[in-house]
Amino acid sequence: MGRIKIKLNGQVARNRRAITLSQPNTKYQIPNTSRRIVSPMGINKHAQFFTIDALIALTVIILTIMVVVPVLKQPRADSSVSADILQSLSTLKIGEMDSSYLATLDIQDPDKLVIDQIGEFYITDISIARQLSAEVLSSISPTENIGIWYGAELLASKNITPMETAENVFTERQTISGIGGTGGGVTGFSARAFLSSSARTDYVYFGGYVGEGNISALVEYQGNITSAEIELVINNDFEVYVNETKDSGTFTASANEYTPKSYTLDTSNFESGTNILELRGENLHITGGFIKITYDSEVTYEQPKRYKFPGINGIINLYDGFYVPGNLTGLSISLHFNNTVNTFLTIGDTQVFNATSDGTTIEINNVTLAALLNYKDLSKKTIPLRFGMEDVDYVTNNSKDIDVVSSTDISGSMQPGCRGTSPWYCCWFNNCNTEAGCNSCGGTLENPIQDAKDANKLFIDMILNDTENRVGLNAYSSSVLSSNTHELSNDDNSLKAEVDSWNADGATCICCGVNDAVGELLANSGSEKFQSIVIMSDGDANRQCAEQGTGNAEQDAIQSACDAYNDHGIKVYTIGFGLENVQVLTEMASCADGSFYNAVDDIADIYEKIAEEIIETAFFEQTIEVSNTDFISHLYPDSYIEFEYTEETPYVGLLATIEETFSTEAGTNFTIPKNSTPIEANVISYSGPKWTSLLDINNNNVYNLSSYETDFLKLGDPYSVNIPASLIQNTNNLSLEIGLSPSNTTAGTINNKIIYTISKDLASYTSVSDKAEGCNWTIQFEEHSMNLSVPSDYSGSATCNYGNASTGIKHCDGKENCEGSNDAVQIAVYNIFKLLDFDSDGKLDVELSEDTMQITTSNLEGVPFLYTTEVKVSKWY
Repeated sequence: MGRIKIKLNGQVARNRRAITLSQPNTKYQIPNTSRRIVSPMGINKHAQFFTIDALIALTVIILTIMVVVPVLKQPRADSSVSADILQSLSTLKIGEMDSSYLATLDIQDPDKLVIDQIGEFYITDISIARQLSAEVLSSISPTENIGIWYGAELLASKNITPMETAENVFTERQTISGIGGTGGGVTGFSARAFLSSSARTDYVYFGGYVGEGNISALVEYQGNITSAEIELVINNDFEVYVNETKDSGTFTASANEYTPKSYTLDTSNFESGTNILELRGENLHITGGFIKITYDSEVTYEQPKRYKFPGINGIINLYDGFYVPGNLTGLSISLHFNNTVNTFLTIGDTQVFNATSDGTTIEINNVTLAALLNYKDLSKKTIPLRFGMEDVDYVTNNSKDIDVVSSTDISGSMQPGCRGTSPWYCCWFNNCNTEAGCNSCGGTLENPIQDAKDANKLFIDMILNDTENRVGLNAYSSSVLSSNTHELSNDDNSLKAEVDSWNADGATCICCGVNDAVGELLANSGSEKFQSIVIMSDGDANRQCAEQGTGNAEQDAIQSACDAYNDHGIKVYTIGFGLENVQVLTEMASCADGSFYNAVDDIADIYEKIAEEIIETAFFEQTIEVSNTDFISHLYPDSYIEFEYTEETPYVGLLATIEETFSTEAGTNFTIPKNSTPIEANVISYSGPKWTSLLDINNNNVYNLSSYETDFLKLGDPYSVNIPASLIQNTNNLSLEIGLSPSNTTAGTINNKIIYTISKDLASYTSVSDKAEGCNWTIQFEEHSMNLSVPSDYSGSATCNYGNASTGIKHCDGKENCEGSNDAVQIAVYNIFKLLDFDSDGKLDVELSEDTMQITTSNLEGVPFLYTTEVKVSKWY
């Protein structure tokens, strides 16, 4: 039996303690146990040590007596065991238990009742609560069924039969609370975490078209730079110089006028303050792009006050735009350039400057500009800006009108017919020229000549969308009959009537179609036009042409295309309509600087694509070449437009800049993260030689170039179009169009982006936990990972993760998703990371570094656990 030990002044006295149980007229001595309690500081002090015979031993006696007394006749006696155990737990102090397991625990309050101590562990560490409950029941005979529940959780039981099969269950209940008890209540820790960061992201945007020559830009920041990159569309290979130091990277031209390339720069060439970045190469021009830097700075977000001109050392030819974030109250311009010919500046559709300069800076003050411009119309809008030269002998590709001849195969194989019949003689007995008759023979009725007619009509409509363009027609078979041709014209009704008159018959003389088209272009067009031929065939060439004289029909076809381009600069586009042998048409297009398309099914779709390609190829309105080079032309990058406006209230919280590529050519959707405020948003548009013409957000028009002028050539072309923050909702839909005129627009490109900055107040609060220590974190970002200890002086061994490159793991010291963690600091930091994981993929969407990411925590100790739990002790058989 256990004994009570009382230690007074170092002497041990021995005694017995009797506890009266609820069984009428029966008293039992409960063997009560105890252990030595050590103060939290680990220092031995004068203290009392109590022992009592184990509570559990008494329970054995009680159960033994209950075996003697028939329980069916005395149900109250059966339930008394449960009541006695519950009462004992409610009166016995944890310091009075003698247990080797208890000796391993850091019990802070020896006077706390056993029922409350188990309750505290039930909240803070349920595994300890289970073990302590098992200690309570460890001495009970296995011939009985007894269990202890806290809430719905069975902590421990001693049983030989499952409760689910019991015929009788006797339960005693008691409710305990985290506040109260002789020990003074269960207390813990609450943590509060804040994330601040000195990381900043800045963009320097190029215009929709910047050229021609070496191109430069000012890059300004205050702090320590961490990364620098360029994304742009550029026509030729180039070198990069930062503050006159050459970057050792390789910088090659873009694949085309719509597809940007990205380049990483050496940050060691940058310095805090103003930097000059220059792109050097042969006659460079940029059709959209930006310089992006990230740096560590204590400078908070500042709204822009200036538009900075790019530097151009060559031919000054700039199409761009600028944005005033508020209500414009003042405007001034500083132009630093050197040019011996007149150079003009147009803001919107108003020319505000036109003169030469010897390199002296020219100032245009607010009085002059206010007389020319309506400031209200410039407020909170993206305004097109054009800076270029006049009175120069231009050799340009600007606004080239299109003259194109469509040459169509109308040989016998283009006749309507029933293909794939079975058996082959079925059509002898059925009219297979009808769809019903063809279907009855298992075939498919095809009408290639009608498909070709429909495709030509669509082609005519697309080319003639601009009234200055013209289309000519010829249809060939064994030759080209004059009755099957139409001269170059913009009369769509007349052209379509000619198409309707065609009938299929004869052989296939491809070179005949090409030669007739060349003759029409030479007779009725000129080199100032964009000249091309579109030739379609559904079979192999089988007729020769004397003009080529190769002695082979296929070689004559190839040679006719080569002659058209080499002798006259006429491009040839080819279409194979269901052909198996495409080699001839492919070689024709290759030789004549055109493209080959294979139209297996939808020939109209192919004609539409060729029309789009011709329009895009013909129009390079923003590109110029100057034949007279006897002049000096240099725009310096310290030129600017400065605007004054009513500023918004400064933003607080963590600043995060997010880039998202368009999901389709026509636009995209984007969602603002919860509990964040949009500060600014920019749609960047790779419009190539075209103009960014229209931008809508959530069915609200943000930008419409045609509101200034229908002749786009006179206007600027913004690469970056700003969206007012007031129009941004939680979920947003963007649509973007580019074009050559208000009546000739298309969707943009898949390379376009939305770049937006948000302010997010990042603070995390936790409920009460058992401790507040910290963790060694591994954090996964979209493109890199980082290790960080929080708090910064944490020296423990706990490891926590947020994110994994492949699986997105999130846990705190082994607790999946940090559920069940008993460390308030871990939970608070985890919640901070969740706020930065905007798409919940287990990776932080805000790029931070160990140097710029600061998580501070504050802990509140002694917070009561506000729990209420029902304790049950049940016996069953």
